[in-house]
Amino acid sequence: MTKMKLFLVAMLMCMVTNGMAQTTKNVDTRDYYRYAWLWVRIATKADGKTCYVILESSGLGHIQPPAVMKSKDGKSIVFKNKIDALNYLEHEGWEICSHFNGHITNVLARHKVTKEELDKAVKENTYYEDVAPKVVMNLKDADVHYDYE
Repeated sequence: MTKMKLFLVAMLMCMVTNGMAQTTKNVDTRDYYRYAWLWVRIATKADGKTCYVILESSGLGHIQPPAVMKSKDGKSIVFKNKIDALNYLEHEGWEICSHFNGHITNVLARHKVTKEELDKAVKENTYYEDVAPKVVMNLKDADVHYDYE
């Protein structure tokens, strides 16, 4: 029995020593994403035929209305139906987070980026004010008299 106890103690010591000998690096293994509102809408091409396009409102400091998604060489990306547009987004690495249907397809999507790209976007497009801006309230909020300061 004494030998069994010694054996167990020796095994536990090896496990503790092994655990202490391993060094751990704080490697950042998180995934980072850029979010955008996307709309798949019906459109009319220059020749009068109908097609579908993706409108993108990426934020990134822009306040203009959504624009037709373009390829890297500046050409408008056009589809025959909504499913083809959604397949294209998946192919390009966009992940659909939220999907709302109607006569237009309204999608909240995210695209994987590096930490550096996300840091740059946040740094360039985040602003700080000394005085809290007044929040535009809808009718329901105004009736309850919320104050968002």
